[in-house]
Amino acid sequence: MRPTVLAGIVACALAVLAGPSAAVAVPKPAHPGSRRHTVKPRRRAGVQHTGLANAKRARPKPKPKPKKPVSSPPAPSSGPSTPPAPSATPPAASDPSLAAPTSPTPPAPPATPSPPAAPAISGVTYYVSPSGSDSNSGTSPAQAWRTVARVNSAALAPGDGVLFEGGQSFSDQVLMPSSSGTAEEPIVLGSYGQGQATITQGAWFVQHDLAFENLAFDNTFYGGSAVHGPSDDITLDGVTISLPAGNQALGLYANGDHWVIENSQISDTGLSGMLLGGDDYLITDNTISDTGLDTTNGYNNHGIYLDASDATITGNTITSFAESAVSVRYRNATIADNAFSGGQIGIDYYQTDTVAGTSDWTDNTISDTTVADLFVCGTAEGCNEPLGSFTITDNQLSKTTGVYMNLQPATGTYTVSSNQLS
Repeated sequence: MRPTVLAGIVACALAVLAGPSAAVAVPKPAHPGSRRHTVKPRRRAGVQHTGLANAKRARPKPKPKPKKPVSSPPAPSSGPSTPPAPSATPPAASDPSLAAPTSPTPPAPPATPSPPAAPAISGVTYYVSPSGSDSNSGTSPAQAWRTVARVNSAALAPGDGVLFEGGQSFSDQVLMPSSSGTAEEPIVLGSYGQGQATITQGAWFVQHDLAFENLAFDNTFYGGSAVHGPSDDITLDGVTISLPAGNQALGLYANGDHWVIENSQISDTGLSGMLLGGDDYLITDNTISDTGLDTTNGYNNHGIYLDASDATITGNTITSFAESAVSVRYRNATIADNAFSGGQIGIDYYQTDTVAGTSDWTDNTISDTTVADLFVCGTAEGCNEPLGSFTITDNQLSKTTGVYMNLQPATGTYTVSSNQLS
């Protein structure tokens, strides 16, 4: 069964993608139905390593932290449901640079973490080319495999790699690697030769310790499943995800812990650019544009929908988003040194987490918004009361209409200082 049917499952999760439609938003109805994807059983490694002369990737060891259950899309309903409407008269938007409690000595901006080094292939390298044959050994360009199906059936070992011929398209199946790597030796999937190889039907997997490098996808990239289990320790580096016109899909869906998404591009999505669930994400130096293009789907759509705790979002450019550039739902998100332009809201926060934490929004440039540059939803607007504290400093804020900031009362404190309004 093709994994594109997962769009129904994933769309259920988007029923909570609230974003103010004027000064506030009414959550939109849940998706009326979905189907399940059938996952092939995992095949364990059985290939002898040849040991290429590349250094192994040094992967960071995750620090101990309270674990949050990976968010699961709600069960589909038999028909649309309408949640209670928020207050008919929302509180007036305010500029919290004047009204919110301000620390007399603001903390220094958080240090930008360095992305881990790209993984290297330490085992066998397999090649895939339109001129190859699936009966070949696959271990050299002259003996390349031909199809994605052959890759999906391969029993790859930790440290092995699969390289698709650059500049070529592979359209026979969704990319579904059936083996996992290890923290020391991830399985690498990438391109060789000139340019990126394109996997036309996208990707879907529930394996762990995989690295995707210099590949292009013309359909949604799915990693992990609320039904079949999460995918942990996944890296995307130099990946392009660009969806066809008229789609009603996400660009990337991630369900798991310890993901790195860097130096990649996502564009032209009917729904959100990224939907991230789990814990410990590093999202850095990516370009996300033209998200939420499908205006008929009934959901609020964002550049990044952050349903994950302990995330760092830094150095990204997000433009032309339907609702928010980044919509935050969980604790301990650091959003720093980004450029957001062209949507309703730059950064918003809706309390979904049951644990208090701290949100750091620092050194961002936000422009051309029509509702608010920064928004924290509160009880007066039909949302859960924010549990944590917020540090909002040194941001460059401008707007087309609306307000610079609308920060509603929280159980924690606001530290708001040195933001430049223009």
